[in-house]
Amino acid sequence: SDAGRQPASGTPAPAAAATATGANAGEIVIGERVSLRSEILGEERALLVYRPPPDGADTPCPVIYLLDGEAHFHHTTGLVQFLMQQGQMPRVMVVGLGNVDRTRDFTPTHVERLQTSGGAARFLAFFERELIPAVEKAYPTARYRVLIGHSFGGLFAIHMLNQKPDLFDATISISPSLAWASGLMQRQTRALVAAPSADPGSAPSPVRASSAAIPSPTARWSPSTAPRWKARPA
Repeated sequence: SDAGRQPASGTPAPAAAATATGANAGEIVIGERVSLRSEILGEERALLVYRPPPDGADTPCPVIYLLDGEAHFHHTTGLVQFLMQQGQMPRVMVVGLGNVDRTRDFTPTHVERLQTSGGAARFLAFFERELIPAVEKAYPTARYRVLIGHSFGGLFAIHMLNQKPDLFDATISISPSLAWASGLMQRQTRALVAAPSADPGSAPSPVRASSAAIPSPTARWSPSTAPRWKARPA
């Protein structure tokens, strides 16, 4: 098994590219489980890694970081592979994060009824200072990152967007728990979405919120304004 495998440096071991068949006859391989030691969180974190089939040039890929990886890795990588085959999206990697305590990691403030809540700041630091650098060191990645989260994971995605808007190039927040802390995140996000861009010539914001709690025209997706997969400069 590859579970728990990692170099001494803490960088996750590169996973083999996903293929229709595995190393053994009859296997279907969609990714690999690796482990990353986090000094910030003080624990091992499991990563589920999908890499697209080789293109012959080892071309760097954008990376989709997927929260609640165990729950969403299979169907997300299936959709990604289908859209790539149809020419509807570029070759991408998917890095799914396994959970240890999702209430702790995904919530930005503490509430009494959920004893471990309020650890989103540390989880964000883990992303910025450990996870992303480790992934970008271990794999040929393009400088374009997407974060996907659902429910509490969507809440964390919105928290990240408010705290570190340049850390990811696109955020997909599916049914986020924006009522958290009496709607604090909802108010912050309305202000963020409504704020004019500092660069009048920049592309529309890549924020796409599935929740009807943010009735802003700028949060609606349309083919003409969808962000393009363009690598950020090094």
